[in-house]
Amino acid sequence: MDKQQPHIRVRQFRDKSSLGERLHVLRKARKLSQRQLGNVVRVSHVTISQWESSDSHPSGTNLMALCQALDCTAKHLMYGSESESPDTPAQPASLCVRHPVLSSLQAARWRELLPDAPPESIEAWIESDAPLYGAGFWVCITNDAMESPVGLSIPEGAYVLFDTVRDAMAGDLVMVGIRDHSEPIFRKLVADAGKQYLKALNPVWPISMLDEQVDWMCVAVETKIRLVHDMTQQQ
Repeated sequence: MDKQQPHIRVRQFRDKSSLGERLHVLRKARKLSQRQLGNVVRVSHVTISQWESSDSHPSGTNLMALCQALDCTAKHLMYGSESESPDTPAQPASLCVRHPVLSSLQAARWRELLPDAPPESIEAWIESDAPLYGAGFWVCITNDAMESPVGLSIPEGAYVLFDTVRDAMAGDLVMVGIRDHSEPIFRKLVADAGKQYLKALNPVWPISMLDEQVDWMCVAVETKIRLVHDMTQQQ
């Protein structure tokens, strides 16, 4: 890709251009098809087409996901030029998207709850600017299995953000749903002699082999430790 392409000059947009027109120009500049952009944003190519033709408009999480995929600000995509200087590039968005905090029992049912978790079922939401391939959710860790005496350590009480679409690779920290188990487990995915295992960072916890009983696997992408635990964020 041309190194000049990621920064779309403001002069390409006129004040009277529509959101759909700006979306079309940005997508073409990134050399993305409607289907490819839809896959990134997690909507259908038909929805992208409707947005570009101004039959409908993106909002909320979809708008933020579009800005992240197209490397632009929400203000720029919605309203056009943000600067009086025609040579000023549109600045990449600093995006924070809210993701629900799920209990362990809820995490076992994330496919039922996401991406449109009903507000009454979620007690807290936490923002993140971590890039996700799919819907995400946070879980508060409730044991010391991932506390390590050296190196990376995720203590009890820490919040971990999981990506539900990202492919897991050896070395990733993953949350795994096991068939006939009410709660998932959080471990490090390791490989040895062609086989995969789930390993706790705490050496006193046992290692288990990854087998056909695994129902799903989500990859950890971020962790936060809250020193104040009064979760009273706006729904």
